[in-house]
Amino acid sequence: MKRWTNLAAATLASATLLSSAVSAEPVVWAIQAEQLEYRVGEGSDIYAWDAGGFVGKDELRLVWRSEAEYAVDTDDFETLENQFRLQTPISDFFDAVAGVRFDTPQGPDRVYGVLGFHGLAPQWFEVDLDLFLSEYPSLRFEVEYEALITNRLILTPSVLESKYNSLSF
Repeated sequence: MKRWTNLAAATLASATLLSSAVSAEPVVWAIQAEQLEYRVGEGSDIYAWDAGGFVGKDELRLVWRSEAEYAVDTDDFETLENQFRLQTPISDFFDAVAGVRFDTPQGPDRVYGVLGFHGLAPQWFEVDLDLFLSEYPSLRFEVEYEALITNRLILTPSVLESKYNSLSF
């Protein structure tokens, strides 16, 4: 009887140790560029990008997002937006985000607090809703859908709606 008790205890202990080692979630990271282009124009050539990255685990990630247009001739940013956000899941398909956004448009630099959520709605629609909090709050709502025309040709229509300076609390 004592032998079976010791064997059961050893099995339980090893299963506990192995299950905690197996369920230990690794830290993952990624970098993604949705738009990376060079635009040739009559007045000025422009570098443009929409990129980002993250580091963390499934339960909590630090996310960086950047969108910009850089004029080559004038050696100046036409637009520059960087966001640093913490992201955590709130359901199987949606994440809540909170962080800070830095804008460097023509004129003074602006800093916003960011609250929002994003995820995958039914029928594979990607939904992004962000509320930017500052002296002049704004709201951005974006919906995207990826339609596979062939395995290599993908149509991605998107709708972006932004409301600036019209929100009041």
